[in-house]
Amino acid sequence: MLLLLVPWLYHDLVFNRRMVWLPWLLILGLREDAALVILPMLLYFAVRDRWRAGYVYAALSIVYMVLAMAWLYPLLTGLSLAGRRHADLGNHPIARFFSTATLPARLKALFWVVLPALPFLGRRRWVPIVVFPSAALIQALGGGSAWQYSLSLHYAAPAMACLTVAMLESVVRGRGARTPESCAASRRPLVTAALLLLATLVSYRLHGFLPKGLARRCCYQSIHRADLRTLQAARRIPREGLLLCVDQFAGFCANREKVIDWHHYDPGRHQPDLVFTELKHLDNQRLGFRDWLESGTFGLIFFDGENIILKRGADAAPNHVILYAGRRNASGVPFARSGCLLADIPLTTLHWPGGDDSVGQLITAARPMELEAGDYDAVFIFAAGAPRGDVLDGWGKLQIRQKDGQDTLAEAAIEPVGGGPSNLRTQRLSFSLAAPAQVQAVVVGERAELWLLRVDCVRHGAPWEF
Repeated sequence: MLLLLVPWLYHDLVFNRRMVWLPWLLILGLREDAALVILPMLLYFAVRDRWRAGYVYAALSIVYMVLAMAWLYPLLTGLSLAGRRHADLGNHPIARFFSTATLPARLKALFWVVLPALPFLGRRRWVPIVVFPSAALIQALGGGSAWQYSLSLHYAAPAMACLTVAMLESVVRGRGARTPESCAASRRPLVTAALLLLATLVSYRLHGFLPKGLARRCCYQSIHRADLRTLQAARRIPREGLLLCVDQFAGFCANREKVIDWHHYDPGRHQPDLVFTELKHLDNQRLGFRDWLESGTFGLIFFDGENIILKRGADAAPNHVILYAGRRNASGVPFARSGCLLADIPLTTLHWPGGDDSVGQLITAARPMELEAGDYDAVFIFAAGAPRGDVLDGWGKLQIRQKDGQDTLAEAAIEPVGGGPSNLRTQRLSFSLAAPAQVQAVVVGERAELWLLRVDCVRHGAPWEF
C-alpha cells in the first residue's frame, strides 16, 4: 500500500498541497509507526519551501505515532509494542547493530537499495536521495529480525517507495541547476537513464525472481515448505473442543468454533481441550507446555518433528518423544523433522539428516495401525542417501513394533541403495499377528540421510499400489 500512497503524497506535496491531508491520513492509518516513513519528506518540503503547514503535518505525525504505539496498539491487541521490540533487539540494540554476525547482511541490503540511486547522485541532487528514505532505512536496518534488517519480504517496501520519489525529486533539482547552454547538461539525462538501466539489469539478474533472475524465484513459484507442513498438521486437529494455539498458527485453524491464542489465554478462565504448538516453545517462559507433558494432563496425538498437537486426557505414553526431541534440539544434536522430499513436488516427508555415529534414533514412521490377526507386509516408502563417513554400514533399520513399543515384531536393515531424495523407493518387511493388535512402524535412523514418506500395511502377498 505504501508503494501507492507515498507517490500520491509526493504528488500532492509538489502540485496540490491542499489535498496533502488525504494521503497523509491514509498512510498514518496503515500501521502505528508509518508516520516515521514520511516524516523526512514532510520536513524536506517544509524547509525547502518555508512551508509552515509542513511543520504542522510533521508534528501531528509524531504525536499520532507516539499515541498509536503507546496507547492504541496495546488497547487493540493486548500487547506491548515496546516489549515486542525489546524481545527482538535485546538490551544492547546499538552493539547488536554493529555485530559482526549481522553487519554483512545489513550492508548487503543497504547496497541493493543504494545501487539504483547512484546515477542520481550529483551536485545539489543528492539531498532528496539521502533524506527521503533515511527514516525507513534506519527503522528496517536497525531491526532485530533477520527478515527485517535484510529487507526481505515486505520490509523493503517503505524504503523503496521513498527512494523512488526521491529519484524523481533529484531529477527536478538537477533540471533547476542546469543552464540550457551547457553541452554536458543536455547529455546528463541520457547518461543517468543509461546508468539506471544498467543498475536495474544487474540487480535483476543477480537478485530478481522473474524469468532469468537468479535469486528469488522459488518463493514465488512454489508453496512455502514450513507453511505446508503447518497446514498438513492443522488438518489433523480434532474438530471438537477448545483449541489453544500459538499466534502464528491461528490462521491455519481459524475456521472452527472455539479457538484462542496464547496472548489471550487465561488459565483461570480457559480450559483448552487441544493444544497446537511447536517444539521450540517447549520450555518458553510464556508458551511453554512441558508441565502438561510431564504431568500427563495432555497426551501427544501428532508430532512431525516441529508441529505438535496435544489432547487433554489422551494417552500420555508418547509424550516422551517430545521430551526426547526437546533435549536433542537444545543440545544441537540432529533429530527427525518434517520436510519436503523435492522442491518441485510437495510430498511432505519425515526427514532424518543422518548422524555422525552409529547410535540410532527411533523415528516414528507412521501412526499406530489396528490390524486383525494374520500375516502382513509393511511397505516402507522412503528415499535414502549414502551414510556419512564413507562407511558401508549405518543405513539404519526398519521395524514393526507393538504400540507400547516394547516388543519388536519384525526388523530388517535398510537395503544399501542410495541416490538421495529424488530416488523414492520401497522396502517390504513381513510380520505376523496371532491376535488383533495395534502396531507401530518405526525407523531407526543412523548415519544415512533418510526421507520417510509413509508406511502401508497390506496382507502378505496382496498387491500394493503407490
